Amino acid sequence: MAIQPFFALSTDAYFVKRVHRAGITQTYAYTPNPTRCKTIGVPDGSIDIQFDFYKDDVRAKVMGPVPSHDVLETEPGHFYFGVRFDPGVLPPFIDGKFKDFLAQVIPLDDCMRDRKLEAQLMQSRFTGMRADLLIRAMENHIEEEKDREQNLLVDAIIQGIVQSKGCIRMDDLADHLQYSTRYIDKAFSRRMGISPKQFSQAIRFQYTLSQLTHGHSVKMVDLAQTCGYYDQSQMTRYFKAATSLTPKKYRDQIVNSHYESKFINC
Repeated sequence: MAIQPFFALSTDAYFVKRVHRAGITQTYAYTPNPTRCKTIGVPDGSIDIQFDFYKDDVRAKVMGPVPSHDVLETEPGHFYFGVRFDPGVLPPFIDGKFKDFLAQVIPLDDCMRDRKLEAQLMQSRFTGMRADLLIRAMENHIEEEKDREQNLLVDAIIQGIVQSKGCIRMDDLADHLQYSTRYIDKAFSRRMGISPKQFSQAIRFQYTLSQLTHGHSVKMVDLAQTCGYYDQSQMTRYFKAATSLTPKKYRDQIVNSHYESKFINC
């Protein structure tokens, strides 16, 4: 599951519901607290649809995955509700390709191909209704026949990478799928806008992030080995590029902020 711990670190209470259904990972909601840390996005390979509520106004945007840590524009007093999709999933009712959303924040109105669904999302009275609408839209989607074989291949690549927590070698994946590494790289990059290796790095980072966020008294050298890094220094280098923090400083921030106490499961 893709996590964004700095969302929770930027607030006093973080509401989350783990969905794991129809390509949707979770829903979340929070109001930023300016006395906390900034709301920062980190690599996760996932797309979010996020709604921004303020007084009687509601806006919606599609947030693509970032290649490294990126400060998000949030406003104190605003209430944010988001739906996070599984890594590599582009909702079928969104116009474009996955690669079009890399490191982008795009108003929902600019990329929504299903205008009826958009109207329902914007007019819904409750956040739960919005989540249900998106789940039903995902379940009712019938994949187009165009490029079906290549889409199935990319789906299989994503599955292999996610199941291995980003540690599978591309040669081994190519052997398993019975395609050349060159063809796999071309097919994946064409749809996703990044290489399988870059996607693997994001998934491996997410696993490392999860271990540091929810683990207990983990030794960094052991964590590096568990997460498939060559050594601790390589893990630290990747982690700092993704968060601007070393793994140890990140873990200290999690402990000192009483991170787990912020979560309210819906």
